[in-house]
Parts: sequence; C-alpha cells; structure tokens
Amino acid sequence: MSRNKSNNTSLIAIIGVVIVAGVLLWLFTKSLNWNETYEADNKNPYGTKVLHDLLKASHKTQSFVYIEDSLKTRLPVEKTDKINTYFYVGNHHYTDSADVSTILEFVTNGNIAFIVGYPRYAIADSLLRIYSTHDIIEDSLSSHEIENNETVLHQDGNATDEDIEMDEQIWFFDEPSLSTHKTIYDTIAHLHVKSIRGTQQSVSIKKIYKGETLPNGWYFFKPHITTIDGDSIEVLGTFNNEYANFIRFKCGNGYIYLHCTPLAFTNYYMIEQEGMEYCREALSYLGDGTIYWDEDSRYYDYRSFNYLAPSSDKGPLEFILSEPALRKAWYLLLLTTLLFILFGAKRTQRIIPTMPKMDNTSIEYAEVISQMFMKQKDHKKLVTMKMDLFKAFLRERFRLKLSQQDDKYDDLLITDISQKSSVSKELVEDIFKQYNYLKALATVDTADMMKFHLQLERFYNTCK
Repeated sequence: MSRNKSNNTSLIAIIGVVIVAGVLLWLFTKSLNWNETYEADNKNPYGTKVLHDLLKASHKTQSFVYIEDSLKTRLPVEKTDKINTYFYVGNHHYTDSADVSTILEFVTNGNIAFIVGYPRYAIADSLLRIYSTHDIIEDSLSSHEIENNETVLHQDGNATDEDIEMDEQIWFFDEPSLSTHKTIYDTIAHLHVKSIRGTQQSVSIKKIYKGETLPNGWYFFKPHITTIDGDSIEVLGTFNNEYANFIRFKCGNGYIYLHCTPLAFTNYYMIEQEGMEYCREALSYLGDGTIYWDEDSRYYDYRSFNYLAPSSDKGPLEFILSEPALRKAWYLLLLTTLLFILFGAKRTQRIIPTMPKMDNTSIEYAEVISQMFMKQKDHKKLVTMKMDLFKAFLRERFRLKLSQQDDKYDDLLITDISQKSSVSKELVEDIFKQYNYLKALATVDTADMMKFHLQLERFYNTCK
C-alpha cells in the first residue's frame, strides 16, 4: 500500500515538473509580437529596431541621446552651432503642457522636432488651426468682385448664395471640434514622400496582424490648415495621391515635422527596399547635430497629463495580455495557482512529534547489580547466574543442546563445545569442573568466584 502511494506521488511530481518546464519554455521562447510597440530595441514587426540602426548608421558623426524619463529636464533648449533634432516615433505622442513648451523652445532656437505618430497630440493642437467657415467665406468673398465694394450679408451675418460663388476650394465643416486631422478606412495606403533634395519615393503599406491583412484607419491632415499665426504649412508627403500625411511648418528659427503614418517606419516595412528608401527620404530633413530619441513620451503618465488621453475599449485583462511583461506575470500567477491546487490544497499529514532519544542504561544496570551482589557477598548466587548466562550463550551462538542438569556433562559434550567454539578442550572442561565445585560449597569466597569469572572471560575472548 505504501509503495503504491509513493509511486503515485512520484508520478504527480514528474507531471508537475513537465508542466512547469513546458509553460516556462512557452513563455520565454522568442515569438512574434504584433503589437505596435515602436520600441527602439524591439525586433518584432512593429518595433523600430531597423529604424534606430538606420539612423545611427547614416548619422555616424552625430551624437545619440535617449530620453527615457523627463522630457523637460533631458531635452536641452539652449541654442547651439548645429541643428539638433528631437525625434519621436510611436502610436500617440503623450506630452503635457510643460513638455510642449520645452519642445517649442527647443525648436524656436533653430532646431528640428520630427514627430511620427497618430495626429492626436498636444503639440499639433497648440500650433495648428483650421480655417473656420467664417474664414473661408471671407477668403471667398475677397476673391470675387463685389458691387460698390460692399459685402452683402443677411442680418444674421451669413452671406447669401448669390453673394458667394461656391467652388472646390471652399470647405464647410459640420464637426463640433475643428480638429486638424481626419481618418479614412481602407486595407492599403500608397505613400509618397518628397526628400529635401527634391527626389520622391513611394511605398504601399497595410495593417498586418499575424499574417492577415486588416482594415485600418489612415490619418491625414485636413486641407486649409495653418499655423496659429496664420502661416501656411508645407506638405512633404501624401498617401493615395491626395491625403497629406507628412507636413512641416516654421516655428521660430526651426521647423516642426509631423508624420501621421508611423507604420511605415516599423521593422515590417523597413526590411524591404521600398520601405527603407521611403524612410531614408523622409529622414533627410533631420539636422546635423545631436539626435534626441524620445522613449518616454510613448507611455501615458496618469500623474502628469492635464488632458484626457484617447479612450480605449480594452478591458483590464485585454490590457494585461497586450503587454509582454504583464502577460508573462499573469500566466505565471495562473500556473502557481494551479500547482498549489494540485499539491498544496490536499490534506497534509499530521506532523510526527520528535521522540526523546533512548539512553543505553545497560552499563549502569550492570554496575548496580554488581554492587548489590558485592554488598550482599552472595558469590554463590552470582556464580549460578554467570553459569546460566554461559549456557544461554552456547545455545544461541553454537546451537548446542545442553542438559537441564548442571552437573551432568560428558566428554562428548566437552568435545562438541570445543570444536564449535575453537576453544581448547581443557578450558571448557575446567569451566564445568569449577562450576560443579563451587556449586557444592555452602559459601563461595571472592577468590574462587573471581577465578570462575576469569575462566568465562577467557572463553568469551577466544571463541569464534
């Protein structure tokens, strides 16, 4: 029964070890992660390892600085002899008002801010605006002849249909928020870019997830947008030949570049020749000074933002599973819980109490008995006990059958004891003779008792 229990325990332990090894191997085996991470050291499809290496290889004489904590304290705003570049690539550009002020001061002093990400960022909202309906009407009216140099308006301030000749240049927006960007949904986008040298390059991109093409929302900047001061912007790149996705505009003594198709800068497209050339042309606008690669603004900081980040439909578990580190921690938690249920939740055996160590008191017992006999001086009784022990020794050690009568022994018995014990026949015979002699005495003195004792000790020491 105990052997079966031991075998079952060993089998369960082996199965548990195999499960743990398999899960750990699965968790830590390098596999493709299709999340849009845009991390500089990430080799997955939507990381930016290739872009990062391309920048370092093509700008060998320039310094690279990684901003991984505070943009306000890590981005120097002092004017330098060279044109430095603040570079960011990611989903959303999470910056607060202090970060925006730092970037603007950095650019105003003659530097460049090159931001690649979806155009829902604070810096665009701070610097760009779109013509309102009133602005467009005024521009339209100013471009037409008006009789008597007067603007004919209704009493409510709106121009009549006769006053304005509507053409394709006039945009009316019904959206409550005059945002600078819009979105179209399609499975593919054909991107075109113009480099600082005037050359052009194109590439076609899709949203791929685990090898399958998915419909995607492609952002673009609306027409008729200007800077906050009313200056025009320059379109450097489009997709599908009509939607502006790469613009730049003047800010102080420097330029701000905004590109709202970050997928084009990921590993998935940059490993292809067309994607590599497209990014090379787009990056030709970078300055010749230090490049400040921003890693911190890719992550949302709930403690510092004074505006709401884009809403997400992800639940808590979906968010945990979307992050590699949190996903591994979640699976390890489930694994340890399962192992506890298998091994720790069953009833455990009651702890066996520690028993006190048993002391060997044989020597003390012998000393007490010997002292008792010495005080009583009953040596005859002691001789009888020693003879009984001797006969018991012969029966146990040599399997001899001795007579119950102590005084009966013959030559055959003496010979048998001598042969089996390898003790001389004379010593064996002397033991029996000495015992019969002492037994016949009324009292036995100490000398005779010691002589008998020494004969027995000699037999014990020499027998095999």
